[in-house]
Amino acid sequence: MIAFTNKITLIIPTHNRHKYLERILNYYDNFCEILIVDSSKAKFQKSYNSNVIYYYLPEKSLNEKISYALSFVTTPYVFLCADDDFILKCAIEKCISFLDNNTDYSCVSGNYLYYKLIDNKVFFSNIYANIDNSIANFDIKDRLVTMFSNYITLYYAIHRTSTLKSTFTIDIKRPVNNLFLNEYLTAIIPLIVGKYKQIDTLYQIREYSAISGDKTTENLNKILDNPKYETELGNFLYHILSFCHEKKSPIHLIDKIFIYKILKNYSEKLTQTSLLDTQPVDKKIGKIIQILPYLGPLLIRAYRNIKLLFESVNIELKYRNESEIFKVKKSIQTYAAK
Repeated sequence: MIAFTNKITLIIPTHNRHKYLERILNYYDNFCEILIVDSSKAKFQKSYNSNVIYYYLPEKSLNEKISYALSFVTTPYVFLCADDDFILKCAIEKCISFLDNNTDYSCVSGNYLYYKLIDNKVFFSNIYANIDNSIANFDIKDRLVTMFSNYITLYYAIHRTSTLKSTFTIDIKRPVNNLFLNEYLTAIIPLIVGKYKQIDTLYQIREYSAISGDKTTENLNKILDNPKYETELGNFLYHILSFCHEKKSPIHLIDKIFIYKILKNYSEKLTQTSLLDTQPVDKKIGKIIQILPYLGPLLIRAYRNIKLLFESVNIELKYRNESEIFKVKKSIQTYAAK
């Protein structure tokens, strides 16, 4: 394990969530070099191991914090992890091994689970369909088209450090602050450089939140159509094209029109999907039951809890031989009880 962990650095951005930060540091312990970039109102007061370097950066944006941390990374690989999530240590080792042996790939991740914490009990859920979303096209344009035809985030993948540094090296006079545009940069730049592999292993356990940033930030449809985002969208395209023109390879053939077109096609696909009546039968029935006075909400809550319980039990049975998932579960429950 030591040979692998010397090759990778973890960056944890955090903001006013020191309880989560304490929990994630406890999970990773001495696993690898960890850089914390904290913009909280107050400094983190808990002790931490010698492999952890803490930077207090009040009033800095998420991008600024990550860019700052990346300037200190010297290992060949790097990854980001939200303070309320877990990227499994055993999966990281597999990802490093894959990148070591496949130089034409720029990033790698695996399968995802969500967890919900209800009454200090952890329940796992398969919100993401665990299918192989690897992108192995030789042609760069084909890789980008493939990515946005069945989009998944690469934000929390294991990246080659040089590539992620390029992704977050943004002209301060041309900022890109929108959450979605930043996420797309962490997919587009790495896929210009190389391929993406999704290995068949449990990789990340994410906290489910109804008010997370991806649910409250202006989405792509509004960004492309709203004039107030014209400057930021222009900065986004400028960053991609500047990166392309710095490289002495056919990637200079990627132009503004091509990038805008794949984003527009993806936006239209999102719009069409939202207009389709794709809700499962149980949700349609649930909407009818919901309107029943008093009894309706109680029945819906009971059904959801039973459904979640059965799903969580099945997931734990599926991964019963993987100790990491149970270490994560114990960690979540331990810190929830504090």
